[in-house]
Amino acid sequence: EKLFSGGETDAGLAVALENLASRLAETTARTERLVARSEQIDAALAHAVQGVGLVRFRAFQDTGGDQSFALALADGEGNGVVLSALYGRGATRIYAKPVQGWLSPKALGEEEEQALAQARQVIVGHD
Repeated sequence: EKLFSGGETDAGLAVALENLASRLAETTARTERLVARSEQIDAALAHAVQGVGLVRFRAFQDTGGDQSFALALADGEGNGVVLSALYGRGATRIYAKPVQGWLSPKALGEEEEQALAQARQVIVGHD
């Protein structure tokens, strides 16, 4: 006797159901592997640089152009560093200040604060 409009017999239907069950098990296993890998990637990305802020400025009156800069690099939790390069005629100085939870134990200058705010906005804008 034929079942459904596809012309399957009882035996054919049993084979088809077994095939479907096998494919479902394979798909479930693959999905579980993909979920586990996605969780690994999420954990790794939590500590990767996600927010970047850059402010260019003129550090000294006797220098032309905005050749100095403050660069903030932060992960998703606001941990990272603010790098500042102060360009002068006689020398260029580079400073690095740590950041934890969007705060630095070192005093930040106005441009460094702006760069950190830009980096935070990049991350907050994606939440």
